[in-house]
Amino acid sequence: MSGIKSTTNLWTAKKWPYRPRPRPNELLTSYLIRIANGLEIKPISFLNAAWGSRQSLLDQDLDNYAPNHVIALLGKGVGVEPDAVHAMTLFEFEGRLNETHIPIGRKAWIMPTTVASNNRKRPGMQFCPTCLARDERPYLRRTWRMAFMTCCIQHGCLLRDRCPYCDQPLHPHLSPSLRHCFRCGRDISKTVDNEKPRFEMIEQQRRFETALEQGWAMLNHRPIYSHLYFCVIRRIAAMFVNGLRAKPFREAVVNQLGGDDSEFEKPTKRQPIEYLGVADRYRLFDLVERTMEDFPHRFVSACRKARLSRSHLIKDMPYVPFVYDEVAKEYLDERPYFPSEAEVMAAAAWLRRTQGRATFRDLKMICGESRAAIYQHMDYERNPATPSRWRVRAFDR
Repeated sequence: MSGIKSTTNLWTAKKWPYRPRPRPNELLTSYLIRIANGLEIKPISFLNAAWGSRQSLLDQDLDNYAPNHVIALLGKGVGVEPDAVHAMTLFEFEGRLNETHIPIGRKAWIMPTTVASNNRKRPGMQFCPTCLARDERPYLRRTWRMAFMTCCIQHGCLLRDRCPYCDQPLHPHLSPSLRHCFRCGRDISKTVDNEKPRFEMIEQQRRFETALEQGWAMLNHRPIYSHLYFCVIRRIAAMFVNGLRAKPFREAVVNQLGGDDSEFEKPTKRQPIEYLGVADRYRLFDLVERTMEDFPHRFVSACRKARLSRSHLIKDMPYVPFVYDEVAKEYLDERPYFPSEAEVMAAAAWLRRTQGRATFRDLKMICGESRAAIYQHMDYERNPATPSRWRVRAFDR
């Protein structure tokens, strides 16, 4: 197919000569690259010929956001419904990974590739060497873009995010094939990692993938929507990486449950977990797995040893799921409790039955600092010439 003319009519008038079927869980860019390889032209030449060079499609993260005209023409060219093309983008996880999918900018759980001049500056595309080696036609999976993905549950091996030979991030659109590095040209699917993930890590990975697929998960023996579940997991993971209490929290977990409490490599003080390399993220989610087992008991114990309160647990969360906040309030809430007026009234009635009167001192011992309610329901021994501001405020209510 080399020598295909780059005319608009050729790409829009009829179906394309090579029309592979999308693979299960395939990423959109992977599908586009497979089409280009089947047509025997470079991916950038294919995109420029079909959609025009002014689109600069490789300067965009098409997996995060594919314009409607790209989806429509691709579906027409390969004979696939636009919905099936759209399902290859990360937008398909809206409502399951995050409540809403933001096409542009930083997104929770989606690892950035930081595209500039068709180059990928960050290792946002992971891969399983064994998957690529055993695929009849290798392709990239959508879930490999997720930050919580650190191992392959099918083959029981760790994922990679760089070429093991030259340490370059994946540039699949520049590679001779999806099995080869664009820089050194070596086969990245033939690398063997002697380190195997713990069985518990594989099971945690399986729970994450199941929650992403089903749209719900179990937390503290209760069902919860998956986007809320992932919101909790991300906050707990961030507590190991950022903040003044991150080191004490890691040490508390490692001393009690094992793991590695060494610092995470980060160029800034507050490092999003999506920017960590796969080795650091594996170490991070190993700590998460040890902490979340038997939730909330291990988690609460580690938080208490690290002197983490409820305010630390819910910091930066756009919304706090009830099942998580319930644990934080019950075990780690350091705010003083202020009884309601009805509770103070009941305490005053009990004191009158048992002691004959409800004095300020007795009510304060029972009810704490709820002064306004206490002054309203206590029994005054005398009427002072100048009432206190608390008494005035109580009876002005």
